[in-house]
Amino acid sequence: YTTRGQYNEAGVLIAEGLAYFEKQQDQRGILSGKYYQANLELKTGRYERAIEIAQNEIITAKQQMLDEPRSNFLQVLAEAHEGLGKYDKALLFQKQYKALSDSIYNAEKARIVADLQYAYEGEKKDKEIQILREEEARQKLYVTLTSLAAMAAFFLVAVIYLSKKLQTVRHREREAQLTAEREKSDREKYQVEAEKQIEEERNKRILAVAQFLGDKYGISIDQVLLAFLFNH
Repeated sequence: YTTRGQYNEAGVLIAEGLAYFEKQQDQRGILSGKYYQANLELKTGRYERAIEIAQNEIITAKQQMLDEPRSNFLQVLAEAHEGLGKYDKALLFQKQYKALSDSIYNAEKARIVADLQYAYEGEKKDKEIQILREEEARQKLYVTLTSLAAMAAFFLVAVIYLSKKLQTVRHREREAQLTAEREKSDREKYQVEAEKQIEEERNKRILAVAQFLGDKYGISIDQVLLAFLFNH
């Protein structure tokens, strides 16, 4: 409404806003409403009333350490005194307004820089944390793979050991089997040779007897042997 020159309507809305902020005990809202009220008085040429409001509220803003509302009221004072033709005071308040505005700007700029620095440091720390987490994950993976490799190596060694052990057992069993077969073969060979020797000894005895009988009875050895074989 103020920009359209509807000051009465603007005054009603400002009064309603002030009543709301006073009910809520919102000091910053009250100062904002008072500024709009003083600015409305300024727009309507009631400079003395604008100065009165600004002077009263600028003290409150200073006590509350609210620089932005205080800067707004300094601007109102500068423009109101200029409207009254009091240029010295207007210049004084303008300088105070400029100094406080610069201070607010510098403080805001410092805050923004600090926020950016904080954000940068936060992002940097987040990256470092991410790197550390990735490194930790790689270490865990390395430990896991190493453990699996160690288990696989142990299993392989165990398999090789058991295989060698089984092979040794089989070799020993085969060796024992071959030894037994060799001993059996030797026994059979010894038995055959023994039987052969017995047979040869028996044949020698039979031949000796046949020769004795042949000489005694005047018959040939072949006849004696045939007679012996016939009887047996």
